[in-house]
Amino acid sequence: MQQTNNEYLSLPFDRHNMAVYLGADRSALSRELSKMRQEGIIDFHKNQVHIKKHVF
Repeated sequence: MQQTNNEYLSLPFDRHNMAVYLGADRSALSRELSKMRQEGIIDFHKNQVHIKKHVF
């Protein structure tokens, strides 16, 4: 995973492989990513994630 100064991440795998890596169900991961998108925390397209709002 790479981070640049403009708050974008390029993930080295798709959602299925990310779920396997995290030990989570793919549908649960997709649901949580969608919730974060609806809350304005992140936006994403394929393996690109834009962090819009920090929550910590």
